Formats: sequence, C-alpha cells, structure tokens
Amino acid sequence: MQAGINLSSLKEVIKSGDEDLFIHVVEKEALGLHALMMSSNEGFTLLNKNTWNIIEWVRRFRKENNVFLSFTLDAGPNVHVLYKESDRNRMEQAIRTELIEYCEDNKWIDDQLGSGPILLT
Repeated sequence: MQAGINLSSLKEVIKSGDEDLFIHVVEKEALGLHALMMSSNEGFTLLNKNTWNIIEWVRRFRKENNVFLSFTLDAGPNVHVLYKESDRNRMEQAIRTELIEYCEDNKWIDDQLGSGPILLT
C-alpha cells in the first residue's frame, strides 16, 4: 500500500517539479524498506556505520549548500546519491573530498540516467 502511495506522489512530482516532495518520498521509501526488515520478527539490518554516515552527510550537505541532493538505498548497505546533472562537477568534488572516506576501498560507482528504453525489433 505504501509503495502505491509513494508511486502516486512521484507521479505528482513529475508533473509539478516539486523537488522537496521528491526528496521526501524517495528517502522515506528507501528507509521504509530497511525499517521493515529491522522491525520484523528477529529483525535484522543490512545497513552499516558507513551507510548511516553517508545518509547524514547527504542531509547535512543538502542543508548547508541549499542544493538538490537526495539518497536512496538498495537492498543492502549501498547508498545511491542523487543530484542534478548541472551539479555534477560540484558533487564529484564533494564526493572525492568529503564522502569518499565512507566508501568501501575509497571507490564509488559513478552512474547517470540513460536515454530511456528503446524498442527492439
């Protein structure tokens, strides 16, 4: 049910461009999955200290720099940092100088949006 509500909210974000709502929904959805695992019978967590350090860093950096910046999580401890292409240079510099210490072996995967699906014939 919550996933459906979040999907509806994200559809609204696409129409309205409400960046604050996007951040709220994406981060809530990411943390909600892990909260469910932690609160289950014999709960468990896949998140680790560095996961929490990165989440705290994202929140602090966003507030201090007034920049569009968000995170999501995969089903493990990995944080995916989301930002605008126009902020790429600034964010890469911040990752290299501030965030890298929380990354395994001081490495991160730099990914970006693709051009979308293509029809295969």
